[in-house]
Amino acid sequence: MTDSGVRDMVGRRGEQAGIQNVHPHRFRRSFADSWLAAGGSTDDLIAHHGWKTYDMVREYTEQRGIARAHNAHARLSPGDRI
Repeated sequence: MTDSGVRDMVGRRGEQAGIQNVHPHRFRRSFADSWLAAGGSTDDLIAHHGWKTYDMVREYTEQRGIARAHNAHARLSPGDRI
């Protein structure tokens, strides 16, 4: 499927759901957040998206950073695993 085909399909699904202006780029924040929350590396995320700097990671993931940090602490803290 071409880039424009994906864009058209996502747009149609958005219209069917009653959501305006749906396009693939709208999902970059949730994708990046899910990637990091699942333990994906920042470097791999940068490479996957073709970004050149860590600034783009912050741009797309900053909103959910605190929630990811709390979840990571609960998962990794030695005191919470006793």
